[in-house]
Formats: sequence, structure tokens, C-alpha cells
Amino acid sequence: GVFLTIEKFRVLLGGQEAYWEGLAQAFHAQGFEVFQSKRSFLREEVIKLQPTVLVLEEKRELLVAIGDLLKEAPFLAVMLLTPRRDSAEFSAYYESGVRGCLPLDLSPRQIAEIVETSLKLRLSVFPLPPRRALRREMIPSLSARERQILFLVAKGFSAKEVAAKLHLTESSVKTYLKRLMKKLGAHNQT
Repeated sequence: GVFLTIEKFRVLLGGQEAYWEGLAQAFHAQGFEVFQSKRSFLREEVIKLQPTVLVLEEKRELLVAIGDLLKEAPFLAVMLLTPRRDSAEFSAYYESGVRGCLPLDLSPRQIAEIVETSLKLRLSVFPLPPRRALRREMIPSLSARERQILFLVAKGFSAKEVAAKLHLTESSVKTYLKRLMKKLGAHNQT
């Protein structure tokens, strides 16, 4: 048979305002053991309470503090709540050990569910950059022919069908696809 262990997660919330009260209720409803922190004692509270996850509002000055905290508490998952959906800092947070950045415009229930899923599946959660930002960074480096092929493949056409439409050989299309995958950092065509 299969045995499942039910782990009760402990969350330490780094905020006291009304919003954080709603967040505390949402985590409690998800079955978390909930603690709230006075920010100035955060390090001591993490060491004493040993929460599974620490949820804080994103602030630039936290980056170094989080790195230091995770050296002392490697068991801790840190999730930041942020008003931004696209930020250059997300990669720096990830590299410092942050488990995820969640948009503040999510409901407290959604945040609690996402954090729980992240913990259970050991996933990191960061917003994707906007599609237009991806296009701006990637597409200009493609030739006109590469863009044509990419467009047709994205619409579901096979290499053979693309070759017929563009009056190319199938092997030429496959060569273009290999170059496209390399330029775009893709490992497969799906």
C-alpha cells in the first residue's frame, strides 16, 4: 500500500495590519499553524518557532537579511508578497534562497493555497515575465525566415507542412528549427 504522511505546516507572517489578519485566517483555514511576527524580532522568532514558511512583504533591503536568515534556518521556505508582477529582482531573490514571490493582488485564500501547494510539491513560485517582454528580448534576434517558421510551427504545422508553405525542403526547415531552439533556449519543440 501507499502511506501518506500529513505534515502540519507552520507559517510565520511578517505583518500585523488588517491585510495580514485576513492572511492569517486564510492560512488557518488551510490547516496551517499560524504565527505573526513583529518585524524587529524576526530572526529570533524564526529560530524559536521553526516555521515551515515565512511570508513577508517584499522590500529591497530584505535581500541580504533573507540570505543571512537562511544560513541559520536552512529548513525555512521564504515567500514574498509583491505589488509587482515583473521585476528584475525576482532572480536575485531566487538566488538568495527565496521560494517564491506572489502578487499582492491575489486573495488571502489564493496565497495560502499557492504556498501550501509549493510546500507539498517543493516548488518555487515566481510570476512569469510579461509575454511582450519575452518577445522583445527574443524575437528581434531572429531572422525573417526564422520568425516565419516559428509562427507556423506555433500554429501547429509540421516541418513537412512548413516546408511546403514556404517552398523549402523539409531538412532546411528542420535545420531552422534546431537553430531556433538554440537561440530561444528551448530543449524540445513543445
